[in-house]
Amino acid sequence: METKRRSFSHAQDALKLLLALWLIVSPWVLNYSQVRLPVWNGYAVAIIVAAFSIAAMLKFTKWEEWVNIVVGFWLFASPWVLGYDKLLENKVTLPTMFNHIFVGVAIVMLSLYELNLWERATGGAHHDHKENESPTALSRLRLGKREEDGQVVTASKIIAALIGPTLIASAASIFLNLDAWPAMVEQAFHNPALVFATGYPLFVAGLAIVYFHNHWTGGWRVVVTVLGWLTIASGLSRILFPARLADIAAGAVQHPSVMPIAALIILVIGVFLSFKAYSRE
Repeated sequence: METKRRSFSHAQDALKLLLALWLIVSPWVLNYSQVRLPVWNGYAVAIIVAAFSIAAMLKFTKWEEWVNIVVGFWLFASPWVLGYDKLLENKVTLPTMFNHIFVGVAIVMLSLYELNLWERATGGAHHDHKENESPTALSRLRLGKREEDGQVVTASKIIAALIGPTLIASAASIFLNLDAWPAMVEQAFHNPALVFATGYPLFVAGLAIVYFHNHWTGGWRVVVTVLGWLTIASGLSRILFPARLADIAAGAVQHPSVMPIAALIILVIGVFLSFKAYSRE
């Protein structure tokens, strides 16, 4: 079990090293190398993530992953905290912001997954110890494991059954109203108070999903967990940075390709979750 966890751990740490390398080269790839604050912010995050990922590869400890989680959340929030939209030209603002947002989310998810592997490995060692003690205890453990897996599957299907059709309906609305959607989004985000108010239900909904479904194994069910964490991040960003988020959203929808691409991504996720939720598997 420990050998298996270490192999997975090395894979997650290697991916985080690649993300750190990308943060170093991305200013030239995305053409914002002349703007110091986002560049040095990315460099600082890259150095920290690389250092703690290498340390975890040599000897794993939980606090290393928690450092990477905190740094990942900072990278996610830094476009609003540091005001990238005020520092960068319009043509490079969105790519730079999305770059740091997505890399930050990826670092957090990889670190959380690695912590989950560690918990499963230590739990597995405890489980092996129990097997040697009593066959009756082993039978109860196996029965409890089957019941737990069944509960996880049921929760996954219930949440997916709610989210999937909702995403499909949202995507259909965007496709059917492509001309009107940019104006509607701009009007909705024109009021920072409205952005702030909508952050709370999103934040609570994300917390509810993660509380009942923070599972990082089991194939497609990981998608539900990721959506829960993204919902938390979306709600929290609206609560903490309503004015800046309003400006960013209003500028983003003016790009003609943003809404169709967003609708396509939403549709694919919605169809996938709906299929998993209502299938017999």
